[in-house]
Amino acid sequence: MAAQNEETSPQNAATRAINEARADATMARRYLRRMMLQQGSVDAQAKVEAAEAAVALYDELKEHRSEAALEQRWEKSEIERLEDALGSTAMVPVASAGRTNNQKQKPRPAMHTVPAQDIISVIDTLCELAKTAGYGAPIETAQRDSGFQYSDILETGPPGSRDAPDIDKEGAE
Repeated sequence: MAAQNEETSPQNAATRAINEARADATMARRYLRRMMLQQGSVDAQAKVEAAEAAVALYDELKEHRSEAALEQRWEKSEIERLEDALGSTAMVPVASAGRTNNQKQKPRPAMHTVPAQDIISVIDTLCELAKTAGYGAPIETAQRDSGFQYSDILETGPPGSRDAPDIDKEGAE
């Protein structure tokens, strides 16, 4: 049997699936926030799509829920509320036709009743859990190569000081 290469190994496939689900959830979260900022409200379809992204991330992370670092926070993710809302309906007030302010109660997906901020909070928690579990892009401190070290400044002094080397107009000493 041929050996699996690194890209097709089950571990890398799982990592890739979690990172993709996390990216989708992050994009959904950004979209909800943008709608809240620009329009002051979020349409029902955007809520459903964001909740679907959150549940997909939850599904990918589920196997890690019993790890000690995640167990306590996992219970606080409130993902069950989104799962329940995705699979059920609720009576929602809908404006009646015509020029009246009358409203009728009509069955709609229960996700329509979940506040957008609750969905955002669930996504935030799941993304933090993914990071705690070791998934996601590592953040490295960016260091720009400026040609000198901090110790060089300490030895010669800051530019313009009497101990600093003389630099002519073209930058050579």
